[in-house]
Amino acid sequence: MDLFKKKRNYKRLFLTIFASVTILYATLGLYFLHTSHTEEQKTRKAFFQNSPNLIAVFTGDTGRIPFALKTAKSFNFPPLFITGVSSKLATKKILHSLEKKNLKNFSKVKFDYQAKNTLENVIYTLSFARKNKNYKRILIISHDYHILRIKHIIEKMTSKQIVPEFYYFGISKNYFNFRNLKILFKEVYKVVRTYAFLSLWEQELTQPIPLN
Repeated sequence: MDLFKKKRNYKRLFLTIFASVTILYATLGLYFLHTSHTEEQKTRKAFFQNSPNLIAVFTGDTGRIPFALKTAKSFNFPPLFITGVSSKLATKKILHSLEKKNLKNFSKVKFDYQAKNTLENVIYTLSFARKNKNYKRILIISHDYHILRIKHIIEKMTSKQIVPEFYYFGISKNYFNFRNLKILFKEVYKVVRTYAFLSLWEQELTQPIPLN
């Protein structure tokens, strides 16, 4: 009888922990989306009558580059920096997409092949932006679940520096889709890991980043 009670208590404890973790993840996920929405509103207000000096798109999920090209066209095609491009073949596809849209501003599109994660996306974007002092208003494009992490990394890495104004636009996903919901929950883990990493290395990461 005691063994049965112990098993029941363990099961209850497991269910309690599982429910608590699920609620925590859901709450944080909603906070990510709320942050993205808030930043989107700031961006729309900032660029209502102005244009960004640079658009940086962080690759890693489908739809970001086409959205960035469309956004660039709406702003009369400011310089576009695409960070984390996987290969030269991907570059050819992007340029072909530009050509199909009759956007001949190839010289305004720059590619970064080095970045392998969000932290490196930020590093190479900051490095690229420092090469041109005209980039005073930079628009970052990614997905809505990703904006909070990008914003946090940029703020940590530039907290002791004079930097351009950064604005963010997160492409919305349908979170009634199970795959997208998994991506959102996985992002919670990535954000926690990033916060911990930047807290440990804050002193080193707030030093000026050398130009390539």
